[in-house]
Formats: sequence, structure tokens, C-alpha cells
Amino acid sequence: MSRRALPAMLFAVAVLAMAGPWASSDATGAVTSSFLSSLGVPEAVARVVNKVLRKCGHALAYAVFGVLVWRAVPGGGRPIRRPLVSLAFAVALATADELLQGLSSVRGSSFYDVLLDAGGAMLGIAVAARVARARARRREVAPTA
Repeated sequence: MSRRALPAMLFAVAVLAMAGPWASSDATGAVTSSFLSSLGVPEAVARVVNKVLRKCGHALAYAVFGVLVWRAVPGGGRPIRRPLVSLAFAVALATADELLQGLSSVRGSSFYDVLLDAGGAMLGIAVAARVARARARRREVAPTA
């Protein structure tokens, strides 16, 4: 295993650990609701805020995972290989995550969450690829000393 693969693997383990009941909407909603109610926000608004935060969390987590996997996948070969392999790993993790959530009595699985996760991963992969291209261009242009 390469050093670059370790962060992606650890992140995947953390994502799968969050598939249990301790990360359910009810559990996070209780925290969000109590905080927002202390600020005077109505309960109905707090539920909506919790849902939006959870969905944004999905997208953000998988964007980070997309970057980590993109860094772990070797860059040689055809240019499209690296992003596709990275996306395949992200979709596999999202699918496993949702299947595990479906096994819990207080969680549910959603195909739409897999799509949201894939979208987040694509965003992270696109950013990683763009940064890598910009760095490569700077290396080509940089004067040699």
C-alpha cells in the first residue's frame, strides 16, 4: 500500500463508521435543534436546517474523499483513467455506506444520496485535477536555475 492511499482508506473507514445509528438524522437533529432553539429558531426551521446540513455534509465529505482517492490513484496512462477510477471508488464507498445504513433500524438508504455523494466526489476530483494541471503548467514555465 502506498503512502498516498492511507488517507483515502482511513477516510473510507470513517465514512462507513458513520453509517450506524449514532449518525442518524434523529441523533444529529437533536444536537442541531437544541442549538438552534437556544437561538430562538422554530423547531420546523431547525429540522430543515438539519436536513440541509446533512446533505451538504454528504457532498463535502465525498468531495474530500474524491480528492484523497484521486491522489492515491497513479497518474500514468490515459488522462481519463485517473478520474474514472477515483469516481468508481467513491461510488463504491457511497453504495456500501447506503447499504449499511439500510441495515440499521433507525437509518434508511437512499439512491439519491449515492447520486449526491457521486456529485460531491466529481467536484473534488475536478478540483484536484485542475490544481494538478496548474502545478504542471507552472513547473513547465518556471525558469531553471
